[in-house]
Amino acid sequence: MFNKKIIFITTFGLFLLSSCAKNPNMNKISYDVQDLKYKINQISSDINHIQSDVNKAKEEAERANNRMDNNTRYYRK
Repeated sequence: MFNKKIIFITTFGLFLLSSCAKNPNMNKISYDVQDLKYKINQISSDINHIQSDVNKAKEEAERANNRMDNNTRYYRK
């Protein structure tokens, strides 16, 4: 009796899994996931470029502030 239940449950589970795997929506979902991964990689790359641009702008602003500080020292003397 117990073996019959296990065989039935296993067969039914395999049937459900096989019907889900053949679903055409799975292909669309898989494609959508791949598309989202690609877009995430693009956004990550864009963020890295923006971060380097921000760092360059900070360095330039710091140099400009230092030059202005040096110029005001000459005027105060």
